[in-house]
Amino acid sequence: MTEYHFCTVEDAGRIRIVTINRPEVMNALHSEAHWEFDRVWNEFAADPELWVGIITGAGERAFSAGNDLKVQAAGKRGRARRPGLPGCRTASISTSR
Repeated sequence: MTEYHFCTVEDAGRIRIVTINRPEVMNALHSEAHWEFDRVWNEFAADPELWVGIITGAGERAFSAGNDLKVQAAGKRGRARRPGLPGCRTASISTSR
């Protein structure tokens, strides 16, 4: 499995548990984290053995504060993001598994 910087990924049987791991900024997301989640969920979508995806947030204060405004205000925007939830734009949902 790929190593990640902004989240932890655990596969348990047919379940993938992804934890946003930036509690110091209430799990706020920036461009680099967005692309990392894109890889995480595309891997999930490509693996027929994984049926359920769960996303959680590390820390006690917030699941996710949303966009990391401090990174954006500092002009560190990174490469442009595609619209939509990372990794979920091309995946099809099937109930036949």
